[in-house]
Amino acid sequence: MASSAELAEAARTAAMEIFNRWDSDGGGTLDRGELAVVIYNNSPSASDQEIDALLNEMDRSGDGEVDPEEFLEWLTNRRATKTVGLDGWIEPFNLEAVLRPLFSAFDRQQSGAILQREFKECSRILGNSLRLHPLAGMDQLAWDWTGDDRISSSDEVNFEEFVGWQIKILEKAGVPNNQLPSLLQELADAMRTIFDIENIKGAGGGASSAEVALQSNIARVAEATRKVYTCKRHLLDTPEAFVPKTKDDIEISAWHMPPSPVDMQDFARFCAQEHGVRLQEIKPVEDSELRAIRSRKESVDAGRRASRRFSSMGRTTSLRTEVAIAVGRLDLIIPDVNDGSSETPPPWFVKLYKQGEWLYFRLDRSKGTRKPWSVLENKSEFDIALQRLPLELKFFSLLKAQSLMGEKLSWKAVQTAFDNAMDMEFIQDEVWDKFEAHITEAIEEEVFDEGRRAEVTDMGKAMDEAIYEYMVDEVKMSPLDVLSVLSELELLTVSDPVWAHLVLYYDDPASPRVLRKPWG
Repeated sequence: MASSAELAEAARTAAMEIFNRWDSDGGGTLDRGELAVVIYNNSPSASDQEIDALLNEMDRSGDGEVDPEEFLEWLTNRRATKTVGLDGWIEPFNLEAVLRPLFSAFDRQQSGAILQREFKECSRILGNSLRLHPLAGMDQLAWDWTGDDRISSSDEVNFEEFVGWQIKILEKAGVPNNQLPSLLQELADAMRTIFDIENIKGAGGGASSAEVALQSNIARVAEATRKVYTCKRHLLDTPEAFVPKTKDDIEISAWHMPPSPVDMQDFARFCAQEHGVRLQEIKPVEDSELRAIRSRKESVDAGRRASRRFSSMGRTTSLRTEVAIAVGRLDLIIPDVNDGSSETPPPWFVKLYKQGEWLYFRLDRSKGTRKPWSVLENKSEFDIALQRLPLELKFFSLLKAQSLMGEKLSWKAVQTAFDNAMDMEFIQDEVWDKFEAHITEAIEEEVFDEGRRAEVTDMGKAMDEAIYEYMVDEVKMSPLDVLSVLSELELLTVSDPVWAHLVLYYDDPASPRVLRKPWG
């Protein structure tokens, strides 16, 4: 697999092979007579004017000869009218015609203009594909596909603007003009296939086969993009070369495409097999259910529906019990370093405690594999991922771990999450004290009216004891509820970007900052 430097050098080498073949006298330059031989090979009736036009197009210095650097410049001159065909001879070149398939791929509605949202979506596909490439971080491209740059101040980009933008980019790229038609067609075809796969999945197509096809075409997009837009050799390692973002460039990680309760069910099975524990038979999720997962939000909803279905099947073993038996004490579930823009789920990590030792696991849903869970061999991956999470997401991950990526926490589960947070020094003890006091006061005020207080007195119980029993038996809070309370009490700062991501996956249209009462 070639690096940017190798791609640039390969393009230059291929061009020089053609130059040396045309330089029949070996003089190191191409004169008018040598160019005439090349043109006559394809067009025996070519006129003197055609020969002169080609010489003028190539001879930038005007000395009547074409040296190697001028030849290389001509091969990458996107305004040229001629180029070298794949057979090594002269053929017409028209960049507008060459760019038409790529424009059509960006213009998803085929309206004749690219909407800004279409441009951003296509750019994101290219950028994310590049990030997933094995040489991500080493590429040096003529355009930053991972950025948010606009190419037009208006809401749409017409074909003329698109061509002008591409000329500006491609003038920095080293790919010869004769390779552009096949490469841009390959890029356009791969992008369209990605869109088609998403449509098939949305319409209920096969989930596993579609995922495999998606990964294959993401690789096609990345490779074609690298070949088209890798900088010319002399521009490598200069400010004009854009290096796609890697995990090292991401300072604050996002809560992106989290596991569902169904994924945690699979994790319980995986751990049971690893540790030789036999769990009760559980009916797997039907393919039709998986095919119904059409978006990130729906993925979470599907997990909820599946979780409810499992609990209603008359099984004697709950998901929480199964996980406890097979897994041990679950502490943290966190995403690998990501900026929240990828179309594919980032890896997720699980940290748990079993039989006196800490164990780490990895969930990778990007490969379309039927066995996405594995033991994490390199703990440093987990440590780096945890380090890049903002504090509020570290705490949220503890809450989600206690809910097994579901939406409800018992009061004891909330306590456990806070205990773990204090042990890890994410929060101070006083945060729990103030949070507990706030919830206790709210329940005493809204639940324990005069009649209920009298009942407590008649039973000979202390009010504190009765309230605590009620909280243990009745209170159910979502992780977002807990985070909302902490934010409103100013015990934990939750940034707007974090709220936006969490609302995307878990919340209804109402603001998560308004606590939904977790009691009757």
